[in-house]
Amino acid sequence: MSTGNIHRITSYVEQRKTPFAVSRLIMMTGSNLRSFGPDVEDDPAVMRKLRSALGAVLTDTEIRELEVQLAS
Repeated sequence: MSTGNIHRITSYVEQRKTPFAVSRLIMMTGSNLRSFGPDVEDDPAVMRKLRSALGAVLTDTEIRELEVQLAS
């Protein structure tokens, strides 16, 4: 199981877009994404919802860039 990816995704979206974009993701996932810190284990159910919601706030290019960052 991975750790800190929800935090990394949330930080990326906030830096690339706006805090409002993170709020949209929170509404779409039904989870308080800001409660996941860098050392918190990722919840698989939240990760699935978050990944499917990213298309609503990020471009395809941004999603690919984020995937590269998460893989490293």
